[in-house]
Amino acid sequence: MNKTVSAKDLRRWAIKIRDTTDELDPLRALAEDMDKQASKLEEPKRRRLSGQEQSDLFVTELLSRYSQLRSIRYTFVGNYRDLRHSTLESEHAWSSIPVRDVVTQHSPEYARRLAELSRLLHNFLAAAMSLKDHTNIVIDRVFTEVLYAPYERQVINTFAEKPVAHFVQELRNYSLHRRLLLPGTTTKAGATTLFLSKQKLLKGKKWDGASKKFLEAYEDDVPIRQFTDDYYAIVQSFHQWLDGYFYDKYARHIEAQRELDIEKIRQYIPISMQESHIRQISILFSDILVDDNWTFHDF
Repeated sequence: MNKTVSAKDLRRWAIKIRDTTDELDPLRALAEDMDKQASKLEEPKRRRLSGQEQSDLFVTELLSRYSQLRSIRYTFVGNYRDLRHSTLESEHAWSSIPVRDVVTQHSPEYARRLAELSRLLHNFLAAAMSLKDHTNIVIDRVFTEVLYAPYERQVINTFAEKPVAHFVQELRNYSLHRRLLLPGTTTKAGATTLFLSKQKLLKGKKWDGASKKFLEAYEDDVPIRQFTDDYYAIVQSFHQWLDGYFYDKYARHIEAQRELDIEKIRQYIPISMQESHIRQISILFSDILVDDNWTFHDF
């Protein structure tokens, strides 16, 4: 058995560390070092390749890395949709009954719904941070220093100055390391709203400045649907920009891959099928699908 540490080993361990630790965890520095060592191990292999082989390898790795975001985005969007649907459904159901009634609050259905909402909120927060971390990993590997600067500026403009983005990140850490979040309900003028207790959150941990500012902006409690919708809109806007930026910089590679997909797909479809249908199929099966509605949709 070969006991030599390979570049693949280092990449795998680095990803595992990032998936299981917070940003401030000292192990994150170790993950960065593992990536650097992996790059050094991979460099001699690249130097032995011809110019065309290096170009082909770059394109393949580039598109493969970026396509990894598809599954992570799908997870985030799916968790958001599940949470939003369940929240709307519960608020609608409870708007027609006296939720504050003691009998209602102790009913098995009421308890089941709250437990399910707690689970869905936990999943949403976890997926939000997974998308953030995986996006950074992919971009670090496919963008050169020149291309990285605009990306970094966009991250700062989109997330750093938005209190809700800070709040969601810290809320994820709170939910993961301190306690599972249990929603509450309030009914005013016949309309029920699901919320997180502002008082409990402020007592539960020391929030950073932006998150505390976000919490203190609410007079009473924090409506779940409002802050999750706001955060989703920010992420949606950012990734639509990222797709456009990526496509603009690598359009030639993307189109070349699409043409290759079309040629491959022609081998498995009827000759009578129209060219427009062939191209449509190639897009559906392509690993590099990039269009205006790639993953994120308005509701």
